Amino acid sequence: MSPPDTAMVLAAGLGTRMRPLTDHVPKPMVPLAGRTLIDRVLHRLRDAGVRRAVVNAHPHADILERHLGSRTGPPQIVISDERSQLLDTGGGVVHALPELGRKPFV
Repeated sequence: MSPPDTAMVLAAGLGTRMRPLTDHVPKPMVPLAGRTLIDRVLHRLRDAGVRRAVVNAHPHADILERHLGSRTGPPQIVISDERSQLLDTGGGVVHALPELGRKPFV
């Protein structure tokens, strides 16, 4: 059996412990050593062979969505929109299941 080629990136958290950095940007967009946290995760997933990443978004979702839209893959990025309600970890995964598909995912 081949390893999963799809991943769920949990990026919808409020980032309260990182305030004031997250007052105006989502936590995944916080820079660390010149690269955003989300880019670091997506590069690692690419290096691990992941071809498709489902990223959930809640606070400042427009900023994250614009940034992800400017990236070229792999991985291909699909946004799971949680703007209307923060769903927490389990709820975020359940909400994204239609995008994740029926095969195993990371």
